[in-house]
Amino acid sequence: MTNEIDSIRTAINQNFDSNGSLGWTDVFSQSEYGLFYIATELYKQASPDRNWIITKVYIGHIEKEGYFFEYLTDNDDTCFEWIYKDKKDYLLLPEAQGGQSIFDIAEQKLHSFYSSEDPFIWTDIHVSADKTKLAVTGCYWACPFEIVVYDCTELTKLPYTCVYRQPLDNNFEIKEWEDNRTIVLTTKNKKTEQRVKI
Repeated sequence: MTNEIDSIRTAINQNFDSNGSLGWTDVFSQSEYGLFYIATELYKQASPDRNWIITKVYIGHIEKEGYFFEYLTDNDDTCFEWIYKDKKDYLLLPEAQGGQSIFDIAEQKLHSFYSSEDPFIWTDIHVSADKTKLAVTGCYWACPFEIVVYDCTELTKLPYTCVYRQPLDNNFEIKEWEDNRTIVLTTKNKKTEQRVKI
């Protein structure tokens, strides 16, 4: 697959209305050891033909004023997961409406991949305890939801390889990894659980 993230970034920046802030969201999360944070602000787009929201993502150091990195995403339902691996902090989250992205705190670099051949949209992210597998819920546009598990042994090497996928019953969501091979699903009312072996 060809990485089309540069064309996605160009389109987002061309249509971004810098004066169109809709306010900050309630997203504010600290990394595992509380050193870094993510915060988000919503914006409208300049073109009336593009009526979906742009999110500006800010990443900063919790003890220092301001932030050290920002970028725009065309996803207004930001899902993310902090990862601490090999004594380094990472932030997993989609840069585009579809695709895969991870921010390397030490390098201050956003690694991203998007292909129109596989525009799967992440809506929830769960990393296994050994930090080698990534379970996400998501869907293709206007399609049923699925659980997809990726091999993320090499965190900044994108795209991740899919190792498992199955349809997701609308009544269920991922609760957690029970161990490195088992995902626990729970109903939204938390009364029933299922286990999925990978």
